[in-house]
Amino acid sequence: MTQSHRPSHPALALVLLATLLGGAAWASEIVGGRAAKPHSRPYMASLQMLSAHFCGGTLIHPSFVLTAAHCLQNMKWVDGGSNISTLDPSDHGPGEGGIGAHNLRTDEASNSSVCHSPGSDVFSNNYDPEGFHNDILLLQLDRPANLTAQVTVAQLPEQGQQLPHGTQCLAMGWGRLGTMAPLPHILQELNVTVVTFLCRPENVCTFVPRRKAASALSTAGAGDSGGPLICDGVLQAVDSFLIRECANRQYPDFFTRVSLYVDWIQSVLRSVGGSVLASEIVGGRQARPHAWPFMVSLQQRGSHFCGGTLVAPNFVMSAAHCVNGMNFQAVQVVLGAHNLGRPEPTRQLFSIQRIFENGFDAQRLVNDIVLLQLNGSATINANVQVARLPEQGQGVGNGVRCLAMGWGRLGTNRPPPRVLQQLNVTVVTSLCRPTNVCTLVPRRRAGICFGDSGGPLVCNGLIHGIDSFIRGSCGSGFFPDAFAPVAQFADWINSIIRQHDDHPRLHPRDPATAQPRGRILGGREAQSHQRPYMASVQVNGTHVCGGFLVAEQWVLSAAHCLEDVPNETVKVLLGAHSLSQPEPSKHLYDVLRAVPHPDSRPDTIDHDLLLLQLSENATLGPEVKPLPWQHEDREVAAGTLCDVAGWGIVSHTGRRPDRLQYLLLRVMDRATCNLRKYHDGTITERMMCAESNRKDTCKGDSGGPLVCNGVAEGVVTSGSRVCGNPKKPGIYTRVGSYRAWIESIMDGGVAS
Repeated sequence: MTQSHRPSHPALALVLLATLLGGAAWASEIVGGRAAKPHSRPYMASLQMLSAHFCGGTLIHPSFVLTAAHCLQNMKWVDGGSNISTLDPSDHGPGEGGIGAHNLRTDEASNSSVCHSPGSDVFSNNYDPEGFHNDILLLQLDRPANLTAQVTVAQLPEQGQQLPHGTQCLAMGWGRLGTMAPLPHILQELNVTVVTFLCRPENVCTFVPRRKAASALSTAGAGDSGGPLICDGVLQAVDSFLIRECANRQYPDFFTRVSLYVDWIQSVLRSVGGSVLASEIVGGRQARPHAWPFMVSLQQRGSHFCGGTLVAPNFVMSAAHCVNGMNFQAVQVVLGAHNLGRPEPTRQLFSIQRIFENGFDAQRLVNDIVLLQLNGSATINANVQVARLPEQGQGVGNGVRCLAMGWGRLGTNRPPPRVLQQLNVTVVTSLCRPTNVCTLVPRRRAGICFGDSGGPLVCNGLIHGIDSFIRGSCGSGFFPDAFAPVAQFADWINSIIRQHDDHPRLHPRDPATAQPRGRILGGREAQSHQRPYMASVQVNGTHVCGGFLVAEQWVLSAAHCLEDVPNETVKVLLGAHSLSQPEPSKHLYDVLRAVPHPDSRPDTIDHDLLLLQLSENATLGPEVKPLPWQHEDREVAAGTLCDVAGWGIVSHTGRRPDRLQYLLLRVMDRATCNLRKYHDGTITERMMCAESNRKDTCKGDSGGPLVCNGVAEGVVTSGSRVCGNPKKPGIYTRVGSYRAWIESIMDGGVAS
């Protein structure tokens, strides 16, 4: 069924342009261009009739191609189908192109099986052939394209997005190489420049200065019409028409401006019941600033396009469809953001080093998960933290209350918000596939829609879903929203992170200027002041132990650090990176009170906790901040990646560093840690173990925090008898087991 309307002529038109259009022709050539690199434009489609190419198009969805309306203006349609196709060599002989084609004469294995046959639909938007208005058309394919490295979906612009004069773009197609020349068999491309003179607001116009070259054809429907204009990796326009002769130096070439039709395109996708990629929080509310410190914004050219979740210091989890077919090197990963409309000192910016997918099926939107390896490691602090993931197979049942969040649009026709939004949702199993987690907001039109793709679904404090797609309209209240189920991928996620846990530093120094630095037995120097909670506990001016700020006047450390040491000899240094060099953030505090746990004893490492009350409240700032600590008595899952830091011994010779060192460790299962070959049953329920291949905490690190997912889960105790001995993993006191005692001391109570 063709959905097309032909209105009367517009009441007003540009007089000059109307005069010029007397010699207009449909765009159909790449004149003066060059052969494209094979399959470098994997969204490019060839529309063919009786095996002959006649127009270009662009794949914008596995089931939809965008082209020019004039390409099919006089086509005959029978029973809702047509006599045109984008062909697959598996169904047809050599010489027939399609999506993913490069050489139209060659039988290419990459061509996609997307024959346009009876039963598919064509959607136009009030096309006016006489006034050259709304020259845009959506073709629904009879079956979804099989997305591969050679067949991918092009990225659409934002609704209403403008292209400034002078923007550099790329036109492409299989159109004639000149007015009298034959059609090429190899895909051609041409660099062009956006111009605004002699151009209408509804068009994008381009020009090739100082050269007789253009996207232009002499006869209607003969080549490049309908093909894409790509600017900064985004489909900004569709080849439409030119004025007078091909490659005329006097007049620009005209393209239909896609940004005026984005909402219409999305509405068509929804109207046919197709899956629409999730991008909005509809009916939600503003999140509290930095309440969700694992939240990630994926951006291109400074604009948010998808969400994500920090799952390790150097890994972000998102939806595979967010980066499918995209040049991931152009993506910026933004951590620590809340208001995207203004600068925030809490942000950390990264690029993507590598991506990992797990069998993503773009046709059915199955396995819609991707891991993005960052080009550095995030600094974990109050505003940037690693999320908690469920165990493999640990799903969520019907009726569980969860939280969705993101910076997606607040409504289909509304602009995206600046501030992070969140929405309470309920897990539902009806109308949901086993390959998804689905949610609904009962009795209310609210949910996810366009722009929140890749963002997290948080249930019981764990990330159970990744925003994937919706059916029907946004926030319909009838169809549930679909998320990729994280619990089905937990083992895969952990295996990828484990294989790539050699985290580079945020800002690697030039080897020519790097100074020798100590290590925390296999660790590395921390980035200056990026662990603002760290404390150096000193006796008579000498560092003896680590500690961490848990409140303005309180530091938590290990009891064995200050056995039989008078309070007057103890001081606590906050805001330090170097113990010896002057730093404006450093401040030395006297200790008003040192309170060891009442059950701690010199002959055991059990209950190895110490609270130090400072003589005055610490002066808080970017370099001095309390660290959140675990308030619940629960285990940290084995394999969880954690962070430990300190100024302790960095070699078996006893050498101490001057600057703070850090190390990434993985939690070891207590039962394993208690095996005879390790700690032989000495690890109690109030302790936990962590290890990392001969890397360990050592003397002088005691009292420091073991930080997992941005929260202090443990306090460094004695470590192993020989630091870095793989048979003696490090031992940590579990903070969550001592909540009542910690709070009673800080509230002024008595140890009990």
